[in-house]
Amino acid sequence: MLKNDLYPHVFQPLKIRGVTLKNRLEYAPTVVLKCSPEGEVTQEMLDYVAWQADTGVSYLTIGNTPVVHSNSSAWICELNVTADRCIHGMEQLVRTARDHGAELSIELAHAGRGSGGDPNVPALAPSDVPLNGGPLGYIKPMNRVDMDYIREQYVQCAVRCQKAGLRILMIHCAHNNLLAQFLSPASNHRTDEYGGSLENRMRFPLEVLAAVRAAVPDMVIECRVSAQEDTPDGLQLEESLQFMERAQRYVDIIHVSRGNIFFNYGSTYTIPTYFKGRRLNVTFAAEAKKRLNIPVAVVGNITSLQEAEDIIAAGQADIVVMAKAYMADGDLIHKSLRGQAEQVRPCTRCDWCGNANNYGTSMRCAINPLLGKS
Repeated sequence: MLKNDLYPHVFQPLKIRGVTLKNRLEYAPTVVLKCSPEGEVTQEMLDYVAWQADTGVSYLTIGNTPVVHSNSSAWICELNVTADRCIHGMEQLVRTARDHGAELSIELAHAGRGSGGDPNVPALAPSDVPLNGGPLGYIKPMNRVDMDYIREQYVQCAVRCQKAGLRILMIHCAHNNLLAQFLSPASNHRTDEYGGSLENRMRFPLEVLAAVRAAVPDMVIECRVSAQEDTPDGLQLEESLQFMERAQRYVDIIHVSRGNIFFNYGSTYTIPTYFKGRRLNVTFAAEAKKRLNIPVAVVGNITSLQEAEDIIAAGQADIVVMAKAYMADGDLIHKSLRGQAEQVRPCTRCDWCGNANNYGTSMRCAINPLLGKS
């Protein structure tokens, strides 16, 4: 059968800001710790990006790429995009992805109160709210100088991405990373014009999005948002939708995710387990579709091409985002197109892939022993 006979909605091209996506599938942003400890691109990283592109997705996104590599890195061996010397390696990543049939995107992020790195350098955050309700770490509530600096870091990293040949860029406003920390009433206790009301809490994230858009007017910008944080006093759906409505002025795709990576219960929605159920965030994406005028992407326990087809056909989202399903079986798309979907190895949601590489060690998969090795 022809692919359009099997999955006609999945394989309908989508053109955004002059960039044509060959299908409606994105390889989700994941923490791929295959760079050097300094964030330099390695052959292992290039090989992994080639493997990701070979899955057949239209574009893949390198996850959690810090805009201040020295002290906002949450993990060792994350990609460094914070200096012009990094452009060469980034361009190699772009060329590798494109040579294997996919566009490359990079998720620009700052961990805020979850920052690692130098213990003598304070973690910048909107407020001095500790992680997981535990003892207060070395957190500095951001002042105007700090906010101007971080906004400029997002801008400069976006410009480097453009110089390296990227056509798509993601801004991380989800999972209670720094920009989401401003959005969330659980982590933003400010009493100035950047805290309190939703209008105030979304002011800094919108300033960052506006500045990035002005700096790279031709790039496709995807904004990742938690529809809700699933934590006490955290961001709720209605406020999240209002932020999405405001953000669409500056971005081209709203990427609907969920949860709070820095709170135990919320993180089980960000990296959902088997017990969270299928199509975890599709109802949220469908609500966003009703209120937005730009494409909506959705992620979260979507495990097959048939599910992707059903979601897009029903008008619940425009782009379907998966990662673990591809990790378990990199031939998921190709087998499905051959009418062999029943032969796809299913992901068990054990999360070995995430837990195995916290220190820059090799990624592992309980289902696919070759993950990241070929």
